[in-house]
Amino acid sequence: MLVRALRFSLASLVLAFAGCDCDDGLGALRGVVEASPDPLDFGDVPVGAEKTLQLSLRNTGTFVLRVQSFEASGPFIAPTTSTTIAAGGQIEVPIAFRPPAIGPHSGKLVITTDAKENAVTEVDLIGNGIEAAIVVEPLVVDFGEVLWVTTTQEERRTVTVSNPGTDAFELTAAVLTEGENEGFGLDPAMLVGTFGPQASRSFEVTYMPNQMGAVAGTVRLETTAPNASEILVSLRATAVGPELEVCGGVTGRAELCTEQGQTPAVNFDAVDFGSTTTGRIVVKNVGNRDLSVESEATGTVEAFVFSPTIAELSSFVLAPLQERVVNVSYTATDYSFDSSFVGFGTNSATRQNAIVRVEARINRAIVEVVPRSLTFSLEGAANRGEVDVQVFNCGQSALIFSAAPLVRQTSGPGSVFSLQNAPNAGVSLAPQACTGEPGGARFQVVFQPTQNGTFLGEVAIQTNDPVDSEVLVDVAATKR
Repeated sequence: MLVRALRFSLASLVLAFAGCDCDDGLGALRGVVEASPDPLDFGDVPVGAEKTLQLSLRNTGTFVLRVQSFEASGPFIAPTTSTTIAAGGQIEVPIAFRPPAIGPHSGKLVITTDAKENAVTEVDLIGNGIEAAIVVEPLVVDFGEVLWVTTTQEERRTVTVSNPGTDAFELTAAVLTEGENEGFGLDPAMLVGTFGPQASRSFEVTYMPNQMGAVAGTVRLETTAPNASEILVSLRATAVGPELEVCGGVTGRAELCTEQGQTPAVNFDAVDFGSTTTGRIVVKNVGNRDLSVESEATGTVEAFVFSPTIAELSSFVLAPLQERVVNVSYTATDYSFDSSFVGFGTNSATRQNAIVRVEARINRAIVEVVPRSLTFSLEGAANRGEVDVQVFNCGQSALIFSAAPLVRQTSGPGSVFSLQNAPNAGVSLAPQACTGEPGGARFQVVFQPTQNGTFLGEVAIQTNDPVDSEVLVDVAATKR
């Protein structure tokens, strides 16, 4: 009877508890969720990036609390699993924020539990999307037409790099990848580094022509900005200006021009005495801007006739593709070698100056005798010495002996000098290069004393050389 009464009391208690909405006793067994912080503030997060914060959930009730779901709105991400929190316990729930655009974003985290009261808890979620942005101005640096002359200075242009975004980026490199050989240069100075929001810095691109015509180059900027990891800045320029070209030559012969890498010359070579020959110098502007020219002549200028005169050529200007012809004539009036140099200085950067050699010589026979002095030394029983003498024709016409070579003794006893194999009068020698090569006329001077002593003499060689008609070879001899 006592057992039955006890079972009845327990059943009644369970039924009473099940239908009771009370705050004390067994009725106080319940879970209550408390979330912090609220709101959950993610702060600044770059667009496209993701930041995760931990939301603390505490069960302030007296019974195990089951969290059935998490649901986040907006660009916020919550776990998709359920969990439980022991009475008085606490868990950390990861919540992520991934901003899709620049600016503030907000949302809600809805937490659903099995709590009898307030089964749904909401937490405000806030964050700000930021982004680094790079703007380069200008993206095309056009130097336009640059006049390239001797006084041209380096052209400079400024390029500005700015960050209009809300996050920082790094500019890691600024490199001239193309165009250095075409005259472009880069001065990045302090450009490489961090660009914070609204920051701006500039660098300079330079251009100094080194060739005529259009050229191009490229500057590559490397950054960590998400909208442009690499930016290319195009460079272009066109060099314009005058260009000097000079030619020179004798009438009837091919001209030598600087354009072909030759040295222009008006070389009349050998001219017959009394005759006149002509040539010309041509100064051209093969560029596309005016060429300023100044000229000067040195050497035996008076031997040549220039038309226009050198004085008239002292300063003049040639328009693009214009030329100036200077006629040169020469009349052989003496037997000297005449040579002059006419120099042209200009404002052309490609060829600042050019020199034209103008020269002429008279067509004549030129005698050369080797050696010009002889020495003999005999001792003891030796009583004969012999030395060769050679006569060459270094000129342009035949060399003719007007008399046979003659040896004359000027001091010493007896007659000790003689010639052997000497050419006769009228013998002709053809022109040849005077380099000591075999050729010409060869004869011997013989020293044959009969007693000791010191002897002096000379060998006279007479030819039709109009300048050196007689060449004397000194002879000195001793016999001991």
